[in-house]
Amino acid sequence: MLAWRVFNALTTDFCLDAVQKANTQDGGPEIFHTDQGCQFTSHVFTGLLTHHGIQISMDSTGCWRDNVFVE
Repeated sequence: MLAWRVFNALTTDFCLDAVQKANTQDGGPEIFHTDQGCQFTSHVFTGLLTHHGIQISMDSTGCWRDNVFVE
C-alpha cells in the first residue's frame, strides 16, 4: 500500500487523487489491482495508470475479494 484516503463516496476524482499521491511517493506502483467499478474502468482513471506505466489488474465481476479489507 503506497497511499490511502478516507471519504464517504468512491468517486473517480477521489481515486485519481489517491493514485497521484502514490505516484509521488516511492515512484508509484508497478501494478494497480482493483475491482471493475466504474471509477476504476473510466478512461480518465485507466489513462492515468497507463500514462505512468502502471499495469492494470482487475478481478472478475462479483469477486468476493474486492472489498475484503474494507468490510
